Amino acid sequence: MTISSLKLYYTLPYGRGLGAVIQLLLEDACIPYEFIFIDKANEWPRVKASLLASNYHFDCMPMIELEDGKRYSACLPIMRFLSKKIGKYLPLDNLDEEQFLDAIADYACDWFQVTARVVLQPDNKQLQQQYILKERQVFFDRFNRLYSMHKGPYALGSEISYVDFYVYKIAARLQPNKESIKDYPNIASLVEAINARPNLQNFLQP
Repeated sequence: MTISSLKLYYTLPYGRGLGAVIQLLLEDACIPYEFIFIDKANEWPRVKASLLASNYHFDCMPMIELEDGKRYSACLPIMRFLSKKIGKYLPLDNLDEEQFLDAIADYACDWFQVTARVVLQPDNKQLQQQYILKERQVFFDRFNRLYSMHKGPYALGSEISYVDFYVYKIAARLQPNKESIKDYPNIASLVEAINARPNLQNFLQP
């Protein structure tokens, strides 16, 4: 099944945060979309009130809206929904592989939350140091190990899945540095593979 177009709403600018994770999937799948930035300070209170007044109970972003007006919220559920809708980025009739992806997605969510705190507080030297000395290596070790379980650059091997976009976004933007990521060859292979995907070339341009 194809999706002719959709709207993606988010409270960070184009190409940032969880919105960018969804954009990676949309760009790779060649799904046309309109990105709608909602300024958190000035617009979000009004938009949130409007959503709740319309009986849409998810007062959070990101959110997508399909052509038929149906809305869906939360980054990972959106990505799973889109994957099922278009028949890509999910294993076919393999519950073990599907559970494996869901587990990686859950761990990736933990990693994203930790790194988001660091990014959003660049002047907090104590927080930066804590991440560098403690949390960073834990997450890189964990995901390097998880990405060793199947032969190939992606979580399931040679076929890309929705969770690879999520892990890529964290690893590519928050890697320790270009040299030290080589210490994590499976993560480095994932970053390299997604960087090379033809449909992502324009989106990934700096």
